[in-house]
Amino acid sequence: MAEDYIDTELEQLWRPLIEWNFGEQENYGDFLVTDTMSSAEKLTLSDMMFKLAQFGIIDPESDRSWIRELLKLPDIEEGSVFPKWQLDKQNEQEQEEN
Repeated sequence: MAEDYIDTELEQLWRPLIEWNFGEQENYGDFLVTDTMSSAEKLTLSDMMFKLAQFGIIDPESDRSWIRELLKLPDIEEGSVFPKWQLDKQNEQEQEEN
């Protein structure tokens, strides 16, 4: 969809302006289409995920993989250091098992 929009914009807006100012060209350029988020978008999305978790709409444990994928965060590697709240939760679970 983004590429269709870019093609239309290039053909209907930029190409006529370029031709009017510089004549016909061999190449009218192109736009880079990426699926990366800006820092502001990532912040907004992570804030939204945090609020959804607070209200119990999503579960940070069971929904972790798709949340990380949505925020374009790498997978957690084995042996990684977790936040204190998560370590506390793991310790509680281990104590309950024993």
